[in-house]
Amino acid sequence: MNWKEQRQNAYPNIILSDCLVDEIQVDDDIILRFLEHGFVIRDNGDSRYYRTRSAQIIVKECDIDNISIQLIYKKGVSRKEIHIVKDIDLPIFLNNILTKRWSYEIVEEYYSALGGMFIGRIIEAKKSMWCYLRMQFRNIVYLWDEVDYEAPYN
Repeated sequence: MNWKEQRQNAYPNIILSDCLVDEIQVDDDIILRFLEHGFVIRDNGDSRYYRTRSAQIIVKECDIDNISIQLIYKKGVSRKEIHIVKDIDLPIFLNNILTKRWSYEIVEEYYSALGGMFIGRIIEAKKSMWCYLRMQFRNIVYLWDEVDYEAPYN
């Protein structure tokens, strides 16, 4: 797909908070697609943020073998509830997103010189759980066509 707009390493002018990931593709790079509602952008020097329409990001030069995914969920009832932390393999995570068994919404993002961490929510039927996705990468390329200036992001 050809996109009209492109930026690289644009955080904090582009943020992924509250973005629902519709598709994930893994080859040499990782591609996350946001089909209905894109990411949140501060465009043209404006101090306000707006949501793009459909968009995608490409995580470049990612160490695919060093991706860490952890699910955090509660188990038990009432006062005996405990938090479970479970490591999950990338193929299982990808399959559950692609088959629509899970929805993945990015809630927060953190970056370092070596990569980043995306904290999100996995929604599965009537339950949800936290998901920590850690990756080592060099660059993120943000791609989109249109910004919805009629819908400021608060």
